[in-house]
Amino acid sequence: MRLGSASLGALAVALLQFAPGLPAAETFPQKPVRLVTAYPPGSGIDAITREFGARLSELLVQPVVIDHRPGAGGTLAMQAVARAPADGHTLLLGTNAWLAFRHTRPDAPHDLATDFAPVTRTGAAPMFLVVRADSSFATLEDLLSRARAMPGKLNYGMGAVGSPAHLAAQVFTTVTGIKAVAIPGKPGTEFPLNLMRDDVQFATVTAPNAIPYFRSGKVRALGVTSSARLPEFPDVPTLKELLGDELLVQEVWEGLFAPAGTPSAVVRKLYAVAVKAIFSDPSRGVWSGPSESPEAFAAYLREENEKMREIARRTQMASY
Repeated sequence: MRLGSASLGALAVALLQFAPGLPAAETFPQKPVRLVTAYPPGSGIDAITREFGARLSELLVQPVVIDHRPGAGGTLAMQAVARAPADGHTLLLGTNAWLAFRHTRPDAPHDLATDFAPVTRTGAAPMFLVVRADSSFATLEDLLSRARAMPGKLNYGMGAVGSPAHLAAQVFTTVTGIKAVAIPGKPGTEFPLNLMRDDVQFATVTAPNAIPYFRSGKVRALGVTSSARLPEFPDVPTLKELLGDELLVQEVWEGLFAPAGTPSAVVRKLYAVAVKAIFSDPSRGVWSGPSESPEAFAAYLREENEKMREIARRTQMASY
């Protein structure tokens, strides 16, 4: 069941009112809150993170300081939060790419799925498989026919190594059995240039990055990784309906986490204010809303972790 913004807001208030250990929540926060992210300053997601932090600051009535810890597949960011006191004053913005990293690097010191207290998903969006608008590939079958007739001759863009777009591309090539050459790059800026120059013939791109190029008529979508067709793009089929494999259903998502052992009352207060902060964002676009509760996010996290485990097994992804 999906809840609307009004229902989620009411749920957040109810959770806060009836949470055990309420006094802990009443006195939280007592000092500035540190929001740790693995994205570097100046990136597109950094701008979104800063907006989210500013709204959290208004609701918590405390400064929210953005702490950038890029690199090592999210390990540096996770380490900074895992070692922090479990009082809710240090938070982590984590992404599903880190789940896959754990399954390709079992020696990684931290596990997003088990080593933190989940608060809420902060946003999720599907990915598109795109080609140049004037490409001869009018359908997915056109692309697959060419790739099978010319193994290893087509190039594809996939964003940064280890990104959700990379994972989606790996699953797509594995499920279809095609042989094509991966061209890593910055997903938000390089993919349209690479397509226009014909450096790559297709690409997997997150919806927020792809949609402006649909609307400008520069690219065509052959499929989307959502579980059902998007209301905004009803003519774009899902990869699952075209190819029949559940593993093709994927999202890029971020979530808010606290250190393991953070009191449940503090987690629920963080959930309540995060829901308000998310719904106060006027530029959400295709990004879907928060989790229905911290428990719902924990269940979603377990499902996503098992999916990433299967992706790593099926694609035989090497460490990255």
